[in-house]
Amino acid sequence: SRNPFHYDYHTMKVKYDYSPSTKTLFQATFSINPSRNKWRFLVHTEDSRLGEYDNRNMSANKDVNPSLDLFLRQDFNEKNSLEVQVVGTLSSSDYRRDNNYFYPDGSEVSYIMNVDSRRRSLISEVSYIHTFSQNTSLSTGWQNTVSRSTNTYLTSDYKPVLTENNNYAYVRLGQSVGKFYFSLSTGAKLFWMKNDLNKRHFVRNLSSVMATWNINTKWTIQGVFRYSPYIPSLSALTDYPQQVSPYLVSNGNPDLKVAENYNFNLAGSFNSGKFSATLRSYYSNTRDNAVGDVSYMGDGLFLSQNVNSRYQRMFMNDVSMRLSDVHGFGGRLYLCLTRYWSAGDGWSHNLTSFDASLTVWWSKGPFTVSYWRKLPGKWLNGHIVGKEENGDALQVEWQPDKHWTIGASWMYMFDKKGTRYPSWNYSAVNPTRTEHYINDNANMVVLSVSYSADFGSIFRTGRRSLNNSDNDSGLLKL
Repeated sequence: SRNPFHYDYHTMKVKYDYSPSTKTLFQATFSINPSRNKWRFLVHTEDSRLGEYDNRNMSANKDVNPSLDLFLRQDFNEKNSLEVQVVGTLSSSDYRRDNNYFYPDGSEVSYIMNVDSRRRSLISEVSYIHTFSQNTSLSTGWQNTVSRSTNTYLTSDYKPVLTENNNYAYVRLGQSVGKFYFSLSTGAKLFWMKNDLNKRHFVRNLSSVMATWNINTKWTIQGVFRYSPYIPSLSALTDYPQQVSPYLVSNGNPDLKVAENYNFNLAGSFNSGKFSATLRSYYSNTRDNAVGDVSYMGDGLFLSQNVNSRYQRMFMNDVSMRLSDVHGFGGRLYLCLTRYWSAGDGWSHNLTSFDASLTVWWSKGPFTVSYWRKLPGKWLNGHIVGKEENGDALQVEWQPDKHWTIGASWMYMFDKKGTRYPSWNYSAVNPTRTEHYINDNANMVVLSVSYSADFGSIFRTGRRSLNNSDNDSGLLKL
């Protein structure tokens, strides 16, 4: 409330390329992404049991994720290539959260969740690519991820250790026949994880099929099918209850099942001169989807945790159109209609949502003036319905040369509440409506200056298909 932009994020990367011949490429990349953020929420509650009271929720996070990426590609000849990648990451996250409640009689109650998390991971992958002809290629590989995460809950000295050993063996086939291109892939994922006394072992298949038809220079049709399991994260399986409010206790669920997702994507694209358009239909069905659920424990306390629903389905149809370079003018329009279904034991919800966005611009020499606006849609996951972020901006950019860009934006124009994130929880046990907004960014003016320098070959990139990175903190943050 006092400092709404109390966060900073930095990305620093150093990369070394060594290519003694056209057939060999070695890359070593060191990156580090330090970040900090603080949030403060002020809430007034009218409670039928405890009366009116105020609560102040404050959270802070400090993360550092240094990583070393080693990559080697060896082309033995025109038909055979080998790629090897090893990525090691040492990450730390210090998380602080205070939930303070102030009652009319002057009393104060605090629920504190302070956790230090340390994670060590090593990702290794080897892939062999064989090209039979310019129309047929086959690749096969193996990927392994091992990690160890330690979470220290400072209020209780509870220190669970979470380990994983994730193996994935796969094979991919690509085939061109005239104007058609097919890609088929399948693999086996073997996942072992241990969270203190809880051990889990998963064996699942991953498969996908893609077909593309280039009818002519203007029309293209593409269809994709994918099957993939959603394996619960280590943090989601942590059995450690934490009280976060006078009524609510949060906990992981060691009995979570693996969710299975089937999705189908059909798209058609048209491109002619200054106009292009894409029409897409997307259907997704997830069985045993992990959703947030609340149950009553007794003595005025409720338990919040993830459980497996029966299904989560989505059917989306969208169209995007772009017109550019018409006497300096251009525009982009996006329209989307989505239908959601979600169901569990004894409950079901459905939702129809529409969202759209529009961008128009005009360029003259080094100057560009643009305006964009988004009409946010809604989404449904389990019991929760949320609304996407709203937004609009009027922007002016000046590019005096290829290095400098100077811009000014007026965002969330004529909007008193700025960015809004309303949500609804239709749980039979804990129905709620939340109005969350950032009023400090209403009618916000942003000034930006950027400089880009091109030092020639320093920015060249070699052919590589392996780009693994570790992104699992192993910590359940509320």
